[in-house]
Amino acid sequence: PDTPFSNDEIEERMLYAKEIAKTFGFDDDKFEFPHYSFTDNQLKIAEKHFDYICIQYPYSKKYGNIVWIPRLFGTVTYIPTPLGYIRDVSELKDTLNKIETLQGKKLAGLFVHPYIDFNNIKITVNSDGYRISSYGRNGIIPRLVRGMTEKGYVFSDIE
Repeated sequence: PDTPFSNDEIEERMLYAKEIAKTFGFDDDKFEFPHYSFTDNQLKIAEKHFDYICIQYPYSKKYGNIVWIPRLFGTVTYIPTPLGYIRDVSELKDTLNKIETLQGKKLAGLFVHPYIDFNNIKITVNSDGYRISSYGRNGIIPRLVRGMTEKGYVFSDIE
C-alpha cells in the first residue's frame, strides 16, 4: 500500500485538521499535504473536504498556474508554490534571487516554516495575558515580503 492509513483514517485526520483550524480561529477550507506528498485517494478525500489545496495540481498541463476543478458542490482551487519550499535559512538567498528574476506577472507562491527563523520572532505576554509576537526586520518572512513588494507583487486573499 502507498500509506499505512486506511482511507477512513485519512479522512478522519483531515476532518480533525479542519476542527483544529476552527479552534484556533483559522479558515478550515484550505489544506496542504505535508511535504507535498499524497496518493490519488488522499487527493480525492481532500477535494471532498477542502475548497483550496496548496499544491501544484498533479494533472496540470502548465506548471505554476492556479487551477480550478469543478466538483459536485462547488470548486476546488489548486494553488501551487512555484518558488518552492525554504527548508532552512541558508536557502533564503536563492529564493530571493528567484524572486528578483521573475519575468512578467506570474504566481510567486512559496512555503516556509517560520520556526526555522525563530531567533527573529519575539513573543511577549501583555498585561491582559495575551501573547504578542513581532518579527525582526531581517527575518526570513519580512525579507521575502520586501523582495516581493520591491518586485511589484502584492499580497491578497485567496479568491
